Amino acid sequence: MYAVPTVKLGDEVASRFAARGIDAQVYRGRDREDPEGAGEAMCRNLPAVRDAERAKVWSVYAAACETKPKGTSAAIRCPMFDACGYVRQRRAEPAVWIVPHVMLFRDRPALIPAPDALVIDEGFASGAVPNKPTRLTLDAIEAAALPDGGEDAVTLDRLRACLVGVLRTMPDGPLTRAAMAGAGLTANDAREAHRLEWRRRLDPELHPGLDASERSRRAERAAAVNREVSALTSVWRGLTDFLDGEAEASGRMLLRRDDASKARCIEHRALKPVHEKWHAPTLILDATAPPADVLARALGMPVDLKASISAVWSPYGRVRQIIGAPVSSTKLGLTEREGNRRAIGDLRRLVVLRAALAFPRTVAVIAQEDAITLLEHAGLPKNVETGHFNALAGLDRWREAAGLIVIGRTLPPPMAMEIDAGVLIGEPAQATVTEDGRKAFFDRVEGGIRLRNGGAVAVERYQHPDPVAEALRWQTCEANVIQAVGRLRPLRRGADAPFFLDILCDVPLPFAVDGVETWEDARPGSWSIMASEGVILTGAGDIEAAFPEDAPSRKAARGMETEPTVALTSIRSLSIDVGATVSRVTYKRRGRYPDSAALILPNGPKGKPALKRWFGEHGMPLEHVVRDGGEPSAFERVGRVLFQTKFFLPDGIGRAVLTLLENVTTL
Repeated sequence: MYAVPTVKLGDEVASRFAARGIDAQVYRGRDREDPEGAGEAMCRNLPAVRDAERAKVWSVYAAACETKPKGTSAAIRCPMFDACGYVRQRRAEPAVWIVPHVMLFRDRPALIPAPDALVIDEGFASGAVPNKPTRLTLDAIEAAALPDGGEDAVTLDRLRACLVGVLRTMPDGPLTRAAMAGAGLTANDAREAHRLEWRRRLDPELHPGLDASERSRRAERAAAVNREVSALTSVWRGLTDFLDGEAEASGRMLLRRDDASKARCIEHRALKPVHEKWHAPTLILDATAPPADVLARALGMPVDLKASISAVWSPYGRVRQIIGAPVSSTKLGLTEREGNRRAIGDLRRLVVLRAALAFPRTVAVIAQEDAITLLEHAGLPKNVETGHFNALAGLDRWREAAGLIVIGRTLPPPMAMEIDAGVLIGEPAQATVTEDGRKAFFDRVEGGIRLRNGGAVAVERYQHPDPVAEALRWQTCEANVIQAVGRLRPLRRGADAPFFLDILCDVPLPFAVDGVETWEDARPGSWSIMASEGVILTGAGDIEAAFPEDAPSRKAARGMETEPTVALTSIRSLSIDVGATVSRVTYKRRGRYPDSAALILPNGPKGKPALKRWFGEHGMPLEHVVRDGGEPSAFERVGRVLFQTKFFLPDGIGRAVLTLLENVTTL
């Protein structure tokens, strides 16, 4: 058995098995696309499946696909049975089944035999913790229906009243053993209540081939009852587990007020480790795995760390980490608070310049999903591809990309980490609080970014005081950045596929970088937006004519002409990363214009005819143009003079000085 994050990755793994002569098949859920069905879902009758799921039937297969009523020899089947991809899948007998991680936390489908061994590829532990809790108001528990008469109804009513009574006396927060003991509630009481609640389940009597309207009516009637039963049994099961344990307070059951109604409610977040029917000798392969004790809780079995493998990166890449960049959710304007309005524009200029120098190779950009949306809305070059955190597992299309820009990191609030840690360990995690007892953010502690030369750059990093909550924080923050970096496949690069990697965050990572720069030094100036056209002009008048949207006035054009913040991210230093060649040309516009200089980037017009056409299309017909050279080093000095020197001279004198400087540096 081989478990992967997604079906798509499963298909890639199946191809690798096939290349080695091993028959492997990917398990697909009913709503997945049928690889043999020309755009059809695996199940050809999804409405019947949805009704069965809504009614919370015992077996969706019996309710929607095939069943054999008692006392009969003939099976009742869905009208689409013979064409169904899901049914066809049941007949498969591969040597290796490949399943998505989510399947591990459910009962193993009957069509898949018990595994002889299980391999889990990539991180899976988060699947054991629910995204949202089961929530019931105390009023709803009191008002819930009871079994029809008899001793069962009396017993269940008494146990519900006892539970609600003690909960109403408790403050908001985790359930405590002392409160339950004070009310006389025991684990056996909770077990009995669970049994009695479960007996209230309503059989919707669904079967394949049932008329759609009748099927929907039956499903809705059962769903109204079974939803309530499911929620109540969840609460009683959680209470049973808590009272069977030894914790003084529960990390999985919490008393609070409902945000909408303000009514008091109880929440249950059940830990759902890998289902026991998947248990087998297991190999976990994960470059960013959490500690073994966290894995063990998610797996439901003991875990031994057998190997922690270090690897050497390819020497054909250059990695720099840029600190102090405006990449938090707040500074990017992704929260309710107003962000830095310049941030997206500045980041876009970095992407544009990098993409121009790497052209025609691909440059990948990874950030939070909302930040990617803002960048795409602002406009990105055609050789830029994007992805976002939490959607990168198995992504392999950038293994030969020219470079990757990782912008920011994910960092959920401390309370989210504390809640998840509480679910894993079964008792409340240590909270981050101030000296006066108020909720606080993560602690800030000393950290360091490793340098390839053996040095380090000191930075502050976040840390949670609770070890399990800290492990989860690391998984959502550092591990996400590492997963993003891994999309470049930096260990496998050869001389034929050099790469650059820009990491824009202050997070210390478990690998060395070639250099660390501050955002002030690395942030490209306004001039770099011209890189989108592949032509960097050096005169304010020409900039204003060619880039009216970016330079609507002579003042704005001068800002693009004289912007000083090139530093180590100048054209010269960036072009080294990807072997780019940048050419200098001298041109003269028709009319009474002096000669001017321009830099032509790899994405710019090729050859004199193309250059003349570009200038003409931008309202600057030329008398002549001369290409001066093609070596980056031949005009790196010119680039620094042009872009790092501020001129406050009249246009004519300024151009004369520029021409003189160009002649001197060329010589």
